[in-house]
Amino acid sequence: MLVTKPLAAGGTALVLTLLVSLPHALRAEDSAGAEGSPEPAPESTPVEEETDAGVLPELIVSGLKTPASLKDAPLSETAVPYDTLRSADVRVIQDVVKFAPNTVITEFSARKLSNPRFRGIGSSPLNPAITTYIDGVPILNANAANLNFLNVGQIEFVRGPQSTLFGRNNLAGVILVDSLDPKDYWTAQSITSVGDYSLIDTRATVSGPLTDNLGVALSGGYESRDGYSTNDLTGHDVDYRESGFGKVQFLFQPTEDLTLRLNVLGESSDDGDYALQDLASLREHPYHVSRDYEGYTQRDLALGSFELLYEGDGVDFTSTSGYLWWNTVDSTDLDYTPLPLIRRYNEEEGNQFTQEFRLSSPAEEPLVFNPNAELHWQTGLFFFTQHYEQEAINHMSPLVTGLPFTLLDATTAELDDWGLGVYAHGTLRLCDFLDLTAGVRADYEEKEATLGAYTSPAFSYPTLLDLEDDFVAVSPTFAVGIDVTDNVRLYGSIARGYKAGGFNGIFHEGGAVYDEETSWNYEGGVKTTWLDGRVRANAAFFYTSWDDLQLNVPVLNVPGRFYVDNVGQAATKGFELDLQVQPTDFLAAYVAFGLADTEFLSGSESDGVSIAGNDLPYSPEYTVSTGAELSFPLNPSGLELFARADIAIAGRYAYDASNVAGQDSYALADFRLGVRHGRWFLEGWVRNAFDEDYVPTAIPYTLAASGYVGENGAPTTFGLRFGLTF
Repeated sequence: MLVTKPLAAGGTALVLTLLVSLPHALRAEDSAGAEGSPEPAPESTPVEEETDAGVLPELIVSGLKTPASLKDAPLSETAVPYDTLRSADVRVIQDVVKFAPNTVITEFSARKLSNPRFRGIGSSPLNPAITTYIDGVPILNANAANLNFLNVGQIEFVRGPQSTLFGRNNLAGVILVDSLDPKDYWTAQSITSVGDYSLIDTRATVSGPLTDNLGVALSGGYESRDGYSTNDLTGHDVDYRESGFGKVQFLFQPTEDLTLRLNVLGESSDDGDYALQDLASLREHPYHVSRDYEGYTQRDLALGSFELLYEGDGVDFTSTSGYLWWNTVDSTDLDYTPLPLIRRYNEEEGNQFTQEFRLSSPAEEPLVFNPNAELHWQTGLFFFTQHYEQEAINHMSPLVTGLPFTLLDATTAELDDWGLGVYAHGTLRLCDFLDLTAGVRADYEEKEATLGAYTSPAFSYPTLLDLEDDFVAVSPTFAVGIDVTDNVRLYGSIARGYKAGGFNGIFHEGGAVYDEETSWNYEGGVKTTWLDGRVRANAAFFYTSWDDLQLNVPVLNVPGRFYVDNVGQAATKGFELDLQVQPTDFLAAYVAFGLADTEFLSGSESDGVSIAGNDLPYSPEYTVSTGAELSFPLNPSGLELFARADIAIAGRYAYDASNVAGQDSYALADFRLGVRHGRWFLEGWVRNAFDEDYVPTAIPYTLAASGYVGENGAPTTFGLRFGLTF
């Protein structure tokens, strides 16, 4: 991303034609202490390096696990650094999606149901196609991946299969979220936003050294707002939000060669009820629902990560350990009508432990064969275990069953699995302009499931299934990179993606088991810089084909239940462009453009119906993000006026594999205007400034008159944001 000075010390934003999303740039004299200014870069945290005014900083990324320059990595990757996250007021993952082409996150009002999709490829929360990594720890169930951000240094979207280095369930790519390390000086900063819908969002961090070699960072936050949707039967808002969250981080460096990091975070949230309504009704009367029961969605989680890095002579050793526990409880009016027909209670709980050991060549000490040949290498071992439980109960009234009492129809699930992955990866650099990359990974996984179904009162014997299976996969990668000039680099790659098979948490006759999914991705791209580093343009073409595609589909005639099914073959092809321009220290602009043509191939079926020739769901025909940022000095003391504009456009896409219903193209515009000086800033902001009515997410639903229920996207919102750094 581009930078034009820190949030508290420079930068101003303004729409440039079609431009969206710019970070702030940094002034060397203001870099210590101003909110939004780049932090002193910790060695392991990928952030932007400081450069001369008007020159784009180099981005260091982790898409290859070991730190590398974005321009050298043979990947289609978008890195959103610290300054962009602060200047664009990124609070959750949905706020940052606009910076990456061909990237979509399908999100309901309940944040647990946030499923990312790259290039049209996605799946269910239990078995994602894209895994989010937080401080090196993979979140194996997407229900726990969408968190409030605290003290985050950089977020990366790596598109295309990453199974060789990252393993299972990264068939479409990975999302990498990395925290800033504690500072080597004491500092504190806070940012508070207030706005309509009774919004209040406040976040603060205190960071500094406890001793010469031990640093600490303490962060905390609270956010709440009223709901956007009104229940016409009661006048209440249903999709309100409230959450509290915190993080503690320790950095211990007992010697120059040894670094230990411990990060622990927790969050407790209440996201109100789902704002679901019949799709046709929702489009005629946005933000209005009608139901006799108002429910809730609650989630609690805790995540800990521990990293040990030892930099030895000729080899680095890294150990990354992680533990995650999460629990969700939700209740809703499942018929989404004014009639007392069906209510649903659902509780899910999961925990996981992951451990990775990695050996690698130091970044500055590759294995040298001769003056014209050197090898950068890494090899690793990854182990995980996870446990998942669910109980889902539908309370069916006499109006539905014809019985003189309420019938409980329930399913239960206990899923356990563990897995082991071993990989090796290397890049051979020849004659200082040609890179040959190859890697391979072997994954083994065992899964067990106990699935049940019962009714109360009992009209039949309870059903219980005990299942087990194992999966084995080999995932190779090949890539070539050529430095045509110092400023132009070409690359091409071939990679196999892998997603494990498994068992559905919702019991369904004939649908308890699904097979593994595999893909091959072919990609070619160019990475360039122009005008003495003031323009950066990266482009990629891709083609992906995959077998036994896993699709999340509804259980026919049973509302609210979905399962994963293998529907056949599919393919996607397209183009991606990242363009960044920074002509001066006070102006920056950015464009991200993506095209994706997706299709189910011959023989693909869902619920016995052919879907061959249809588009994949939630795959926009195109995505465009564009924005600019501009600042004006107001006086010699450093007071500045700044302005910023972001526009994100998504092309038409279908809601499900049938392609019966979908969302037409829409555009969202955000604007910011404010002043800043030294250690403080004050800005006014508006999101969805032109009040675009759209329904980003909808699902097939037999009880809905239109056959679908959906939720409106966020309406126009506005407010003030104030930041202070000590």
